[in-house]
Amino acid sequence: MNGHCAGREPPHGHQNGYDRPRSRGPREAPALRLPTELLLRIFEFLPILFAHEIREDLVAWSVTSSCPNLMNLSLVCRGWRQAAQGILYHSVTLTRADQVDGFLRTITDRPDLAERVTAAQLGLVEHSPEWAWPADKQAALSDAFLEVLGRLPNLRNLYLRALTQGKRRDLLDLLRRPPLKCLMLKFYDSHLNLSGEKLHLTPADLYRAVAIPTLDVFELNWRPVWDGPIDYELPHGLSPSLKRLSITVNSPPGLIRVLRLVAPCVRSFNLYTEHILDPGPTGDALGALSHLRELRFDSQVSSTAGETNGWFCHVLPALQKLERLSVSDQVAQPSILKRLPASLETLEYIYWDRRPDAILAVFEEILHESQQPLTLKEFRVAVDEEAYADAVDENLVQEVTDSFAKRGVKFSVTFELAEIPYIGWCPI
Repeated sequence: MNGHCAGREPPHGHQNGYDRPRSRGPREAPALRLPTELLLRIFEFLPILFAHEIREDLVAWSVTSSCPNLMNLSLVCRGWRQAAQGILYHSVTLTRADQVDGFLRTITDRPDLAERVTAAQLGLVEHSPEWAWPADKQAALSDAFLEVLGRLPNLRNLYLRALTQGKRRDLLDLLRRPPLKCLMLKFYDSHLNLSGEKLHLTPADLYRAVAIPTLDVFELNWRPVWDGPIDYELPHGLSPSLKRLSITVNSPPGLIRVLRLVAPCVRSFNLYTEHILDPGPTGDALGALSHLRELRFDSQVSSTAGETNGWFCHVLPALQKLERLSVSDQVAQPSILKRLPASLETLEYIYWDRRPDAILAVFEEILHESQQPLTLKEFRVAVDEEAYADAVDENLVQEVTDSFAKRGVKFSVTFELAEIPYIGWCPI
């Protein structure tokens, strides 16, 4: 047998062992009718499928050069090629010197392509060859990153990675030019060594970045270390309109002032710290976030004295509009169940200890002792997966689940954190 039914000719176009695509003629390809967001998600996976590696340059300008087989795919799938033309250059990731040089040449010849870009990731990446470059070359590359930033007039989402100090001093001016909706700063942490001088930003610079009028989302995933006396005072005249804020705290005095700055507008807040925060001013600033709907407070302090940020429970009643809350065990004891605001619908408790069975038993005990009604709709406990497998009896989980169900609460044990709050790029 040759694989075909006896007495029948192979299907049209299959004589050479492969199907030849049939022409659609002048009709519009179905792919053209897909939403832009869906097309972006589909094309994100092409580097994985056709380069056999995971890349971060999602639908980047260099996608065809980094994935040689993509051109073959586009020649076969005319409809997908047509659909791709409308979204290529919408999102670019430039982390290597050759990418930056190539992109600058391209948009010099085709300025319209720069106008397409609405999302960008720019900057040095640890472990790349450029990370080990000498200081002068890193400085020149950082200036080139800023040159790219200055030539993207319609940028809405920006993720800035590490930069060193070159000749340019106009980062804040560049950030104010496009209609930025989301700004994420991941410059460098204190343990990372760059050859060049790190980009110099003062607390006042960061306050001004937070207060860019068009911003809805700001993330500071970076731990700056300043030498010498630092002025943390807020400049006058700043009026942010942020809705979502995420901060990794290395400078508690700056945190307090940022919270004061965004109190009238912020709705979602993610806070991670490895510091013991002063409960007085920090608690007052956090409690003043009267419009807050979503909050994660994750504290991972290494302290032999057993110090924690447990003062948060005294602040919680002030957050009367809070609907979704995620806290770590260093922020709240299990007794938090007794003092939740009436508005709260979802609670996540983060517990990475080696004995998750103990915390589950405590929650069930508190539930039986307290007869006050729970307004919660969902309660999640996030634990370490290996610790769970070693220590937790499934019967215990079922008992706790049933106990909460009787009080109208959906209970679950998870190994991954929920998106409380969601801090991400704005739709483009």
